[in-house]
Amino acid sequence: MIVVPYVAVPLYLMIGGRKYRKLIREKGGVVFGDTEEEFIGDLHPIDTLLRNFGIPGACAGNSLDVFQTGEETFAALMEQIEEAQESIFIETFVFTLDSTGQAIFDALVRRAREGVTVCLLVDGLGSMHFKQRDFKPLQDAGGQGAIFLPVLRLPFQGKTNTRDHRKMAIFDRARVIAGGSNLAEEYMGPTPLPDRWKDINFRLEGPAVRHYMAIFRSDWAFATGAPPPEAKRPVQHRIDPSSTKLQVVPSGPDIPSDSLYYSVLTAAYLSASRYWIATPYFVPDDTLCEGICLAARRGVDVRIIVPSVSNHHLTDLARSTYLRRVIASGGTVVRYNRMFHGKTVIVDDTFALVGSMNADRRSLFINFEVMLGVYDAGLIKAIEQWNHMLMADSVEGIHSANRLRLMYERAVSLIAPQL
Repeated sequence: MIVVPYVAVPLYLMIGGRKYRKLIREKGGVVFGDTEEEFIGDLHPIDTLLRNFGIPGACAGNSLDVFQTGEETFAALMEQIEEAQESIFIETFVFTLDSTGQAIFDALVRRAREGVTVCLLVDGLGSMHFKQRDFKPLQDAGGQGAIFLPVLRLPFQGKTNTRDHRKMAIFDRARVIAGGSNLAEEYMGPTPLPDRWKDINFRLEGPAVRHYMAIFRSDWAFATGAPPPEAKRPVQHRIDPSSTKLQVVPSGPDIPSDSLYYSVLTAAYLSASRYWIATPYFVPDDTLCEGICLAARRGVDVRIIVPSVSNHHLTDLARSTYLRRVIASGGTVVRYNRMFHGKTVIVDDTFALVGSMNADRRSLFINFEVMLGVYDAGLIKAIEQWNHMLMADSVEGIHSANRLRLMYERAVSLIAPQL
């Protein structure tokens, strides 16, 4: 700001601070109610940490199905849309009216016409090409649509930099489909595409669904000025006898602390046998990178799985410095031969995260995100299998860099927090 005030001051007025206070005051926090959950067994250290930050504790009695392809996710999403009896609430970063998006939108319109409560929330930047007028068929059918922080209405209000990167679809307030996928054909669809990005998603049923519902209720009320319609009848959560222990972990300006970041950082120090991160964009802060490197030096199996080339060239440049630090510390960098979009963290055999958070500073500190913490060994194995699927079509290490490349990387690192 001092050196280049004519550039820096307007940019600051446009994008605001990391947790822009006016935005926090306007939106308010997510109201989860009682954050203490009962379950059988001892608290995992990550669970204890998150509870102390006010995040709902892990709860038992859930069932979870992991989808390892975009075709599985699309089929499950369309099935839930068709089977919904009371309500459909969808929140996404990208919604594109291509063949996939149009099929989903048409199904939502049809269900709204049949009397199901339908609310569709899209981000103003991620879905920039989706205009308010595009909601008209849904609104005419009795549904509702809203744009989260429209870009064109935000100049010099400090909100442009904060985006809703959460991805969730809630059916009858009792079932959730969530993960890393946006609603467009590069993420999912009815038939395989050779260039479709690999992603991982899941279907959740059980008590943890109400925490997703609390997040959606807060986001929808902020975007529209009113909460979503109340349930037409009480929600009864079917408790699966498998008693799977799960924890919903949100982050963003509406969460008082950087609890998700702290859980990822703490997990690096707690890890005893392995610490795997699969992410399309790896631009951590220095503290997290150091924690990962120290885990590798302790002999932990540290693996960072990234696309060989992602869809963001600047991010690929910025990540190289951090990947070299991991390799120098004894960790392994695995480059998948194509683009993938899934986001997972696996710690030993006791804890995993899956959801919308990239391992970059934008996801960790700026955007609205939500991850699911998994404490079940069988489900961790399913997430591990998706990681192995990536590694089976990958190469280890990164390319050597000449002085010009290193200069570019250092220059890009200056803007790493905004990537």
